[in-house]
Amino acid sequence: MNDQSGRPSATTERILTAARALVQTDGAAELTIRRVARAASVSPSLVIRYFGSRGQLLADVFDGQRAMFASQLKDEARSNAAPRLRIDAVLELFFQRDLEDPGFTRDFMAATWAATTENVRRASRETRRDVETLATALDGAAATAAVRDTAAKSLMAIYRLALAETLASNESAADGLVRLSAQVNFVFAGLRAAD
Repeated sequence: MNDQSGRPSATTERILTAARALVQTDGAAELTIRRVARAASVSPSLVIRYFGSRGQLLADVFDGQRAMFASQLKDEARSNAAPRLRIDAVLELFFQRDLEDPGFTRDFMAATWAATTENVRRASRETRRDVETLATALDGAAATAAVRDTAAKSLMAIYRLALAETLASNESAADGLVRLSAQVNFVFAGLRAAD
């Protein structure tokens, strides 16, 4: 819950901090409302009142982790560098964001990305934001917005596959970027052909 200024209340922050710490030490699969309540020194019913469910609490923890990278992503996408360099920088930040805590990313995806309506909506919103960031980074690389959007969606699909492979093989962000390089070159070749 937020206070009157719209900021998260001290209790909300205390609960989120406790949940983040528990997820980092024990993994998302071990997170329970009771454990979070105990760590935050609040009642389990207060955790439910503020977050509604374990899934929503996990989603808020995940959103907080990802929000740290939001301004960096926007800055990179709007930099004065050439479009290919901007894309490389954005994809590198995606990997840093998603591999900062690979166990957390794996656990979160397994625990909360079940095919419920709300999780599908949340995934769609998140993917849309990432695609918009890629489309911004592609500015100047394609003549039309439609071509940029299609290329951005292709890059996002390529990134998601590379992330899954990188997580499965416990590789680093640098390894994931190497895995992506040829596919990103292919997308840029398509952009040049479309112009």
